[in-house]
Amino acid sequence: MHRCDTPRCVRPSHLCLGTQYENTLDSVAKRRHAWGERNGHARLVEAQVLELRRLWREDRLPQGELARRFGIHKTKVNEIIHYRRWRYLP
Repeated sequence: MHRCDTPRCVRPSHLCLGTQYENTLDSVAKRRHAWGERNGHARLVEAQVLELRRLWREDRLPQGELARRFGIHKTKVNEIIHYRRWRYLP
């Protein structure tokens, strides 16, 4: 884990021992973790997630229809509408 948080720093004295889990927690706490649109595997952008939630909440579209409309699996729709994914969005 890196203490000084200067991306180009290569000083060994600025490193501290930590597990992969601790390093990930540190990355998330410092907002350097790839989440949301920054995640290279994201299939949706924030506007689509908000629209998907609105369609489910207001128009009562079934999860299968939302999955087809947004080109994602029904399981992912369920995780999005129950805030297990993209939980930082309203």
